[in-house]
Amino acid sequence: MKPAFLPQHLDMTYVNTSLGYYNLPGRSYHNAGHIKRMFVRALAMDLHLSLPQELAILWHDVVYIPGSSGANEKLSVDLMKTFTRSWVMIFDDLNLFKTQANPNLEDSLSQAEQIIIDTITHVPSGEASKLVLDLDLAELSDADRMMENTDDLRVEHLGCFPETKNIREATIAFYEARKAWAAKFSLRDRIYHSSEFASLEQAARNNLKLEIENCNARIMEWG
Repeated sequence: MKPAFLPQHLDMTYVNTSLGYYNLPGRSYHNAGHIKRMFVRALAMDLHLSLPQELAILWHDVVYIPGSSGANEKLSVDLMKTFTRSWVMIFDDLNLFKTQANPNLEDSLSQAEQIIIDTITHVPSGEASKLVLDLDLAELSDADRMMENTDDLRVEHLGCFPETKNIREATIAFYEARKAWAAKFSLRDRIYHSSEFASLEQAARNNLKLEIENCNARIMEWG
């Protein structure tokens, strides 16, 4: 049986090996599940992703240290390039690209790099970034999933603190930061940038409002 998240362009041996990086300890949200759900949604919506878009989805969160936005994405790009070039060198061909004859590896990596860099601000610099950014934020439109994601992000955040750290202060700091993030996104003219995701805009805005309220409640609870 083919996996439900089967990419259209990438060989599954390459994909599964890459996903191994997402199984490191402490990854409650930025794990293989997040990547697979993006591919599943793309398949369910019958989105026709390009090779660079699939590469960007696969690698955009491969390096993740809470609080290191910007550095994470740049290091993820570095790992994508090093891993993929090494893969091609070891196997002496481009079999990782199963549906495109003799693709230009460096062009594909360069385009994927720009998409990944765009995830720092979630503002697309070009058309290719729009679908990937929207897939990355698609779960903002699902209230239950968004609540689960927030809790998983909290676990990741707390995992950065040694046992001697004040858990109360760390928890409050997380919810303060999460509230600020939700408030900032709420002020954007657009959360989703592609026509395919336009119908999710209002649901996402409603859920961001709920997220702010939830964060305020958790801050009072821990305060």
